[in-house]
Amino acid sequence: METNNPIPRMFSSSKEPTVNILTITPEMAAALLELNTNNRPLSRARVRMYADSMKRGQWKVNGESIKTSCNPLTGQVRLLDGQHRLVACVESGVPFKTLAVADLEESVFSVIDRGKARGNHDVLSIAGIKGGSHIAPAVKYFICLEAGLNPRNKDSMMLISGEDILDYTRRNMDEIEWAYAHGRRLAAAIGGIRTAWIIFAGVVAKARGERDTVEKFIEPLVTGEALLHGDPRLALRNWVIRNGDTRDGALTVENIATYIRVFNQWLAGDELKVVRPWTAASEWPEVNTTDNAPSL
Repeated sequence: METNNPIPRMFSSSKEPTVNILTITPEMAAALLELNTNNRPLSRARVRMYADSMKRGQWKVNGESIKTSCNPLTGQVRLLDGQHRLVACVESGVPFKTLAVADLEESVFSVIDRGKARGNHDVLSIAGIKGGSHIAPAVKYFICLEAGLNPRNKDSMMLISGEDILDYTRRNMDEIEWAYAHGRRLAAAIGGIRTAWIIFAGVVAKARGERDTVEKFIEPLVTGEALLHGDPRLALRNWVIRNGDTRDGALTVENIATYIRVFNQWLAGDELKVVRPWTAASEWPEVNTTDNAPSL
């Protein structure tokens, strides 16, 4: 049975745990937070992510619960789990519906949240979209760019929910499948970070409004054919093969910027023999959107 008032259920003592679906208002959330003792440190990034989801009406009852305990000797009630959701509710000013489990034993606090959280790639997989582990972070990057946010800022990336990623993927399936196909080919042929290749292909094609030039840049990278000394594509191919594969997030950003910079050099007809990777001390390269492309 659903009730809009969690206080009687969540604050009163019972011999057995009770479970309800509740609508938590900001005022109720503030009252529950007063019972928050010895909980883990608050993650501001997570609070912002949850609050943003609540403001946009994307918060759903997903089985996660607000958990409280009650000491049978003293009657003291303690918040065991849910502080990030409750703080997000207070800061967003938006009520949210949730499961509430009351009167748990205090000893369960040590085993809460030990399970593996469902990632954004799981959301795509459940929706029947293959390659989610590579597509999800790439789509996050695309959403950030289109929203005018900095995709190299972790807090900005945290604002993007699994539902945002699924919705964007469904609306832009053709573009994403195209970028994913090229990213997979490049990673299989010469190595590098598949997600970085996907982002590179998608960002450059989006900025230019066409794919032909991007494919003209990518194809020799894959095959190694018709690449002459001084061709930026040969220099990039050698650099990627030499550096191999990595899953480090910082290097993913470094690789994206390096790929874009070499693409720009190729498009400008510059000679390049050795790739110097982009670093955080350098200006981020904007995609060259000129119409002309080299003949080779």
